Formats: sequence, structure tokens, C-alpha cells
Amino acid sequence: MTTDPTPEGQQLPLSQLLHSASRTTAADLDKLLDTEPFHVGGPATGPERHARNDDRIRALVRYAGGALALHHNPGKMLTLYEWMAQVDPAACLGLAAHVAMCVGPICELGTPDDDLRELLAELDQVHRYGSIVITEIGAGNSHINPQTIARYDHSTRSFTLTTPRAEAAKFFISLLGLPQRAHAGCVAARLEVNGRDCGVFLFAVRLAEDLGPSKGVTIHQLPECVVLPQDYASCHFDKATVPYSGWLAGGATINDDGVFHDPLSTDERLRTTMEGTRRMSSLGTVALTATARATIVLAHTYWQGRITNARLAPGGPVLGYSTQRRAFHAALVDTLAATVLSRRARDLVIRPQPEITDHSRTVTWAPWSGVHRELALNKAWACDLANRVITGLRPRLGAQAMLSVNLLPEYEGLTQALESATGDKLFILLDAANALLTDHTPPPRPNNSGRHPCDLAALRATVLLHDLRATGTAESDLDALNPLLPTMVDAAYAHVRWHTQLLFDRAVLEADEHCDDASAAALRAARRLYELKETLDDLGWHLEHGTLTQERAAALRTDYAHADEALTDHIPTLVAAMATPVARLRAPIAHPDYSQRLVG
Repeated sequence: MTTDPTPEGQQLPLSQLLHSASRTTAADLDKLLDTEPFHVGGPATGPERHARNDDRIRALVRYAGGALALHHNPGKMLTLYEWMAQVDPAACLGLAAHVAMCVGPICELGTPDDDLRELLAELDQVHRYGSIVITEIGAGNSHINPQTIARYDHSTRSFTLTTPRAEAAKFFISLLGLPQRAHAGCVAARLEVNGRDCGVFLFAVRLAEDLGPSKGVTIHQLPECVVLPQDYASCHFDKATVPYSGWLAGGATINDDGVFHDPLSTDERLRTTMEGTRRMSSLGTVALTATARATIVLAHTYWQGRITNARLAPGGPVLGYSTQRRAFHAALVDTLAATVLSRRARDLVIRPQPEITDHSRTVTWAPWSGVHRELALNKAWACDLANRVITGLRPRLGAQAMLSVNLLPEYEGLTQALESATGDKLFILLDAANALLTDHTPPPRPNNSGRHPCDLAALRATVLLHDLRATGTAESDLDALNPLLPTMVDAAYAHVRWHTQLLFDRAVLEADEHCDDASAAALRAARRLYELKETLDDLGWHLEHGTLTQERAAALRTDYAHADEALTDHIPTLVAAMATPVARLRAPIAHPDYSQRLVG
């Protein structure tokens, strides 16, 4: 984690330490809430909602100076995702598909001629909507082995896209249900040159014009998605023509004699083709964290005026009950853990760093961990943290928390969507575990090893990976590997959870150095509760493996109760550090006149 330089002796608010790169820009974006595309109203689903998503994506991209400007300014791009995730999660996912996974690959992998430059100009101002078209409906692991074929025709120096069977139809985010909407997609397909399979590439394809699908493209709208309202579609290709410049070759070539050459190996090519997932992993982490922060602010604000009429304490505050208070405190520290992951993701994208070793480039199930293991793992864990926050608090806010206008259902929908979008979580964990079997290095054993929660987290990750190594199972032997897959998932989780505690520790050290005493104390208290909660989550494993005694386990439970109580005085400081103004959320549940706003 990094902080912006500060003048000698000047202290930072905790919110600036955690969100310094995005706070000012997000405040500027709040001005958009007064513009027509962001007026609240209309149905939660259906064509009118999809039209609203479209209007908001266009407004946000144009406000930022165009999709190309966003692509070249990843810090600003991430801030827009963060902001849109809080304001409109469905539109956030559409924005990501347009900028990060359509415009991004074209810029990074294409060699623009006049045709591709024209396409980019249309996408830049969202005159044409763009998306990523990779997933195939009928088979798993289509990111690593798509069945769609792109055949090269040397006589026309072009490609024809073909869907070989119905199961290979593509699934993607679409706004094609809207009238007069041109659409483009980065389509993943296996390149075939002279009958030779040359690997997986992306192709920039004009899927539809204003009057309907392009020649050779058939598009079907899919049933309405209530969880996260988007216009989804499937498509298949029947010799749809793609010009040579539409091939996003990323350094591969087909010479004048029709001979294909690629300087990269099969795995290197797949990773290069999917390089855009580096940014998708980071935006997933940022967006998920933003929804968790918004949930904390909504819950805390609502509970300030919420009383209970239960007979034990009629007229008392809801947070006076330990069940409510503990749930809120647990959600708050989970959100802060996600926040340190979000800041790390932002740093890795803005200031890219090489992977530590080449072992992390392994591709077995999918490309995401191979593209960037840390970013992919952080996204996977941020997904779980955000889901814990939202599902833990939503039921405690009453039945009204189920209403879309109060945002929580759509926040929950985004966590569900990002279980698969921006990289399937299960495949991330499995591929990461493969790499960690080779290059995970346990930390030095401290003198109090086995007693501090961070040491216990490191120990669990090390033991799980050691046990997997001891099996000597080759990754290509599915029969032998299959029983070990759950342990591989546990090991990858153990690694990223330990890493999150290290990032949290680093944030506390920065707060001690840069923030006032009250802010630093608040973050220390939150870190303490988080690390104890993580240890108690693994208590059964530690007792089974003898890394904790029954007496120590009992002491940890007592420590947790004390840490939970100690956090109470720091709640105002930590909620303020969410850097999420209630006015941005515009949910009735966050206002004192809740009943009037809801019916109005």
C-alpha cells in the first residue's frame, strides 16, 4: 500500500490514506447525479432499465473524455468503476465490458488500420457499444478452449467466424434489445490457418448495426436477469467476415505467402490474448469493495434512527443488541480488509510490477491466475468479503432491504455476477494453488510462532501446501488430482487470506506514521478484530492439527469478545473512512425520513 506524499508534519485523514487516489475524482463524479441520465426513477428491470444503463454508461464515458482516455488512465478508470458500482452496479458491469474488455484489447493487441481506427472512434464516444464475447454456453472452460473457429482466407486476407454447434453459442452483455444500437465485441476464437490450429485469439467484430445484426451473425436476447439487471444475449456465427485488421494478433503474423508465425508458446499466447483480465481483476476488486463500503454506510446510517419495540428494551437502539453490533463490527472489518486489497489492486495496475517467478504463469483451468496471480486471487477473496458483508447485513435491515431502490439487492447481485465475471473464482483458486505448490515461501518463524493470528494464517497456508506437495500428484493426472481439488482451493484461500493480513498490517503502520492518533488507533482496533475473526474461522482446523490448544482457543474467543467491545468507540471514525457520502447512494433507507421517501 502506498500513500501520497504529505508536507512535513501534516497528518492525513484515514479516508485519504485508504482512498487518496480516488476520493477527489469520486467527489467530482457526484455532480453527475444531478444530470438527467442519473435521475432516480423507472423500473428495476426491463427495457427501460436497460436504456437507463446505456444512458449512464455513455454519460460517464463522455464525462471522462472518452473510452480511449479512460484506457490510457487506469487510475481514473478504476475510480469510475468504484463510483458506478455504488450508484448503479448493473451499469458498472456494462461499463467494464465496454472499456476494459473491448476498447482495452483492441488498443493493446490490435494493429489499427483505417477500419480499426474507425471502430475505435465509434467505441470511444459510445456511438457503438462494446463488450467481451468469450464465454460459450454449452461447455466449461471456454476461456481456455473456445470452440468458435476463425478461418483465415488468404485470397481475401480476411477471416470467417463459425460456430460449429449450438453448444458453442456465445454469452455476453448486450444492449441490442434497444432500438438503433450498433454493437461490437471482442470475440474469442481458435484461429485456423491452412487447416492448422494456431491458438486462441480475440477478433474485433461489428456484431450489429443500427438496423440489426451484421451479416453472418445471429443474436438471441436471453430472459430477463433480475439479480443484476442487464440486457444479456447469445450469438452464433455463420461465416461472419472479419477484416485482417480485426484480428487482435498481439505480435503474431500471417505473411504475404499465407504462413502463420507466432513467437509465443501456446500458454504465452493464451495469456497475451487474455491480458485484459489483469485490469478486469483489479476493477472487480475495486467494485466489490465499493459496494461493501456503501453497505456499511447504509446500514450504519439507517440504524442511527432505528429503534426496537421488543419487550426487553422498548424504544432502545437496534445496535444495543450484541447480535446486531457484532454482525456490524464483523462486516466493518471485512470491508476494511477488502479496502486494503482494493488499494493494492489499484497500485498494481497503476504501477505494474512483474510476477515474482514464472511459476505463476501456469494455465490449467483458465488464464486469469496466469495473467496475474495476485490480482486474480485478490479479486476472488474480495468477492467473498463483499458477499459476507452484504449477506450478513441485508437480513438485519429488515424486509425493506430487499427493495431494489435501497440498492442492497443489486450490490448482492454484483457479488454474484463477479463470482464468474472478471474471472471464475473457482478456477482462479485452482490455478493459483498449482503455482503456489512450486513457489510459496513461508515466512520466517517468529519466536511466538503459533500464537499470533498472522503467524497462524501463514502456518495454515504452509501446511496445506506442504501436504499437497507430499502427494507428488502430477497436475495432468485428473484421476489422482480430483480428490485433492478441495484442498487446493483451501490452500489458495489460506494464502490470500494470510496475504490480506499482511496488507492490513502495512496499512496500520502507515496510519501510525501519517494519521492522527485517533485514526491510527481505530485502524489498529479494526485490524485486531479482523485477524482474530479469521483465526476463529479456522479454529477447527487448528485444533485438529494441534497448532492451537483448547486453552488457547478459549483465550482467543475471549480476546475476540474484548476486541469487539473495544471497536465500539472507533465506529464513527471507521465509518467516515468509507469515503462514501450518503447523498451519493440516494437510497431511502439511508435518510431520517425513510418512510416518506420510500412511498414518495
